[in-house]
Amino acid sequence: GSKYVELIKSKFELVWSYIKMKGILHFALYELLLIRKFFLVNTSDYQEYKRYHFPRMRFVLQEFVEGLAYDYKALVFGEKIFLLKRSIRKDDFRASGSGKFEFVSEVSDGLLEYIYSTYKSFNCPCVSLDIVECKDNFGLIEFQFLHFGPYTLQKSDGYFVKHDGVWKYNQSPESILEEEFSSSYLSYIL
Repeated sequence: GSKYVELIKSKFELVWSYIKMKGILHFALYELLLIRKFFLVNTSDYQEYKRYHFPRMRFVLQEFVEGLAYDYKALVFGEKIFLLKRSIRKDDFRASGSGKFEFVSEVSDGLLEYIYSTYKSFNCPCVSLDIVECKDNFGLIEFQFLHFGPYTLQKSDGYFVKHDGVWKYNQSPESILEEEFSSSYLSYIL
């Protein structure tokens, strides 16, 4: 989602954004830590929770790409590409979280080749990719291998797959997430 995504234009804004984010997240984690410490009998649970959550303060910096109207969310499971076009809201710069989604069944072969070659370069069974298109090129702005949202697969009416060197859109009224995970992991292992 885009809840904590901000457009940073200066070093001051970067520092201020980090402080705001750290304050909010650490306050919530601290409350949970206190609940675990004082109300749970198992103190090893408290120690494990503390070690897992407190040493990390994760954030990602991305270069701002001027003039984008949309991006693509691609979920790749084995040979299948599920694709969602996400438009940017007026007076905003973010596509994720905009709610302006379009499931596309016609895109350029160049986009599909870029998605598939990026997926193959990671050597993994499945991946979520956020792709931008600018000046006849494509760019990867974000990727996840684990714990990515399945919306693109679950709401799509089909997927892209390459048959005899040609990209085709296969309409499939219902793709089942667990089956796609299982199939992609099985083909990856074998």
